[in-house]
Amino acid sequence: NLVKIRIPPTGFTPTNEHGTFVASRCLLGDINNEILSRPLIPSCYLADIPLFGIDSLGNEVGPTDAILITEIDKFVSQYHSSVRVYNLSLGGVDPIGDTVSDVAKRIDILSNRYSILFVISSGNIEGINGVFPDDHFQAKNSRICSPAESILSLTVGSIAKIDDPDGLSKTNELSPFSKVGPGVYGTVKPEIVAHGGNVTTSWMQRPDLATLGFSVGPQTIGTENGTSFS
Repeated sequence: NLVKIRIPPTGFTPTNEHGTFVASRCLLGDINNEILSRPLIPSCYLADIPLFGIDSLGNEVGPTDAILITEIDKFVSQYHSSVRVYNLSLGGVDPIGDTVSDVAKRIDILSNRYSILFVISSGNIEGINGVFPDDHFQAKNSRICSPAESILSLTVGSIAKIDDPDGLSKTNELSPFSKVGPGVYGTVKPEIVAHGGNVTTSWMQRPDLATLGFSVGPQTIGTENGTSFS
């Protein structure tokens, strides 16, 4: 039930941990111990497009906006008839401004041209911004990152699933790290939220507050927090 379409990376060795974790949650849904106690059945086919890796000097490398646009263009133009939904659990660090980024523009053009859907993570807040939650989520750097402002895409934020005395957010509340809208022109972004984890009141990650997913290695389960995994 799993089909992998690998685009040969150039100049680097792909890193698979983040992508494998995201893919496992796309394929299997919100993984928990109950799901892991029975045979796992993927919910869809999967196309694998490596964009991050390690260069010849051992440095972690990622795509520039221009490279990202080129790779998305190449893949979508070839596979749009069979690959209809595209996950983009990546993005910039800086909050968006009042204009649409080049990457988001291209995603909207492709979405309209081929009637396909991009699902984009809203981005992650790196630390506490004043008093939680009001000051924290109203801070400038809590706004979504490019390309989450794409008009035709579905932008996904994170909510906490675990209610714990040490958890900063309670069950079904917005995760502390989940970036917020609005998008450009006052559009509603993100449009949807799902379980992406939680952090402690001191902004520490704790495995029992996080999401479960497959990591690198055979049958290895890991824990992660982030809008990538929601």
